[in-house]
Amino acid sequence: MKKLTMCFLLASLNVFAFRIDGITFDQSLDKSGYKEYKVYNDSLTKSRYKVKISNGSNEKVNMSSIVKVYPQILTVEPHSYAILKLFGDAPKELEAREYDFNLEFAPVVIPTIKKNGDKKTVAGTSSIKLAPSLAMSGYGGTIDWAKSLKVKSLDLKKSSDGKGLEGDIVVENKAHSGLSLGIKMYDEYKNKLDSYAIGRIPKQSTKSIKIKVNNFEDPKEIKKIVFYTSDLGDLGEVDI
Repeated sequence: MKKLTMCFLLASLNVFAFRIDGITFDQSLDKSGYKEYKVYNDSLTKSRYKVKISNGSNEKVNMSSIVKVYPQILTVEPHSYAILKLFGDAPKELEAREYDFNLEFAPVVIPTIKKNGDKKTVAGTSSIKLAPSLAMSGYGGTIDWAKSLKVKSLDLKKSSDGKGLEGDIVVENKAHSGLSLGIKMYDEYKNKLDSYAIGRIPKQSTKSIKIKVNNFEDPKEIKKIVFYTSDLGDLGEVDI
């Protein structure tokens, strides 16, 4: 099989020294839902945040009792990163729908000890840090992604630069939750492969995406499309 470096489906948020490698959850909110994030500190000083879950603007269910975050106090060394974990932990069965919540980071002052002769003084860091808040969602109930995702159309032609193909793909998401995903395109015997990250498709919607295909020269070569995510792996295969 032709070697290919797969693209990861990772959107990111970068606010001055704060950087996180994912801005979506889109997992089940029962006890199987789980996702990790790398939170980066690009500054020269240590950063510390109190992390909590709050309700989305229109959400009436107490989301802090459904989504758990660990650790709740996150310390990130200079020019390094720390791992933050989110868990779906619903205490009871949830209605089959999408639930909105915010992942909030509140800066915590880090005491510093300064020595002046024989005396020691304690002070906090004086730098001003923003408090990022990420709007996320998860879902109750179960979703069969293989049955919920569909390729409505695929229209490709020779690329304008003469290399590979370009065009449009229309994807339908019939599930009650949105999802960030990508597609892998194969020939008939899966000897040739290309992939493309198409981003997040909201619940019960259809999205048209412009794509560029590098490893195929003829649209007729593409016989199969596989939906995938970096969290869940392959979600379903579609014959073209």
